[in-house]
Amino acid sequence: MASTTNANSETEANVHSDIEAHGVHSQLVHSMNEILNSSCSSHKVNHLNGCIRIIETCEQSSRQSLLEKDQFVQKLRLVIEAAYVPPFMTRDYFSYEREDFIGYPELSECVFKYLMPLFNADYHHLLKITDGNVDSQFAQLLLTIIIFIGAHAKEPHWSSPGCQTMHTKLLQLLLSSTQSDSPCEVLLLKASYTTENTSKSCTMLEHVLMQCKQLFQKGQWQKHPFYVEAFCWIITQVKSPYLSEHIEMTMITSLNFLEDHQETNKIKGINCIQHLIDNTSGEELRWYNRAEVIYEALKKQMFNKEPAVVAALFPCLFSILKVVDKKPDLEYHNSIMITLMQYTILENLLVIRRLYVNFLNDLIQQIGVATIQHLKTLVSIVEQFLEIEDGEEELSRIGVLKMLYNIIRIAWPRIPHHTQKLLKAILKLLVDINSSQYQKFKTNNTQEELNELSVKCMKLLLKLSPSMKEALEALMESEHLTTIRPVLARVRND
Repeated sequence: MASTTNANSETEANVHSDIEAHGVHSQLVHSMNEILNSSCSSHKVNHLNGCIRIIETCEQSSRQSLLEKDQFVQKLRLVIEAAYVPPFMTRDYFSYEREDFIGYPELSECVFKYLMPLFNADYHHLLKITDGNVDSQFAQLLLTIIIFIGAHAKEPHWSSPGCQTMHTKLLQLLLSSTQSDSPCEVLLLKASYTTENTSKSCTMLEHVLMQCKQLFQKGQWQKHPFYVEAFCWIITQVKSPYLSEHIEMTMITSLNFLEDHQETNKIKGINCIQHLIDNTSGEELRWYNRAEVIYEALKKQMFNKEPAVVAALFPCLFSILKVVDKKPDLEYHNSIMITLMQYTILENLLVIRRLYVNFLNDLIQQIGVATIQHLKTLVSIVEQFLEIEDGEEELSRIGVLKMLYNIIRIAWPRIPHHTQKLLKAILKLLVDINSSQYQKFKTNNTQEELNELSVKCMKLLLKLSPSMKEALEALMESEHLTTIRPVLARVRND
């Protein structure tokens, strides 16, 4: 009798749950239809807020049952796409401001809030993922969400701080619900896609790249800022060896970004190229002269004086040098070294001078002993940069002393020919930075770091040129150099 009562109670509960789920489904589909039929952003936001309230108040079983209904999944995908920024097809210029995307930050926040309760690790079985294959209906939904997440990754103009917080959370929920360790694993899930009455089985990555290829053809990519942002994020999620299949698409699109006149697009292109170099083999890049093409494109950007572009460009350029150049001649390395030294000598902007010195230091370490052939010019740069003050933090001087240390360490066989010049430049620096006038305007940390780096360089120089120790002793006794005597004592006492 008791078991019958329990069975009846369970049946009633199931019926009640089914009725609730049906009611929730009907309300949400109705609201989503209103969203899709509305052309006003504020109306879409109001209806989405209504959907969020329904989702947050219903039972978890009701949420779970929603993803089992094809109609709901299809409508949900269309609602997400309604938050995609449409292309600017009639526009003649492509420098975008936040005013071009009014209403989209609020709409995107609502879409994030709507999606998050729908994904959970417990819902994995609903996605029908088997041996790396996913149901086509869910594949379309997952792909739509991934593009949406990617387009909000770097807080572009159509996004907001709220979107950034939810972007990370939704990505984690998506990984949990698909039981994936990384976005790359999600992108590699396979499904059947129907396009133009033909069905094709491919990975989600292949499908999204095909979409981008169609949108970006014939120089149209500037009109699709939303997909440009998504493409850059998606590509940087794909790791080796899976990126090898898509070298051509990645390379062509990235070079188009690089050659654009806008700083933000140049940086996108550089970042994508850097990721391509890091996640494909040197042999693959050398096929069909790909590496040579990348090298020439990056080299042309060396004239750029935007600090953000310069900061991104040279690490990428140095990476491709390792691919195109063959030891022992280092033809490409030497060409870049000569150009970079010329730019460093002629540069007047402090922020660019600091960057150039740091990148010269990196290139010296990458070239190694072949630095010897550039020693005369490098010594001239050291003398020039140590002579000129560089703001409160003295970043140029600090950078050039670090560079000098590596020059001495790497090119030591030829350093004795330049020891006198280098010691003179360091001593002039020490006199300058240890004067009472200097200490009024600089921090003690800056002064101490310059002194420490100078001492390290002088120790190395004296080891390579022992004859200079007598000159050091004479300097210690000089009445005109009392301010730097404690620093010189640190060199002598080693």
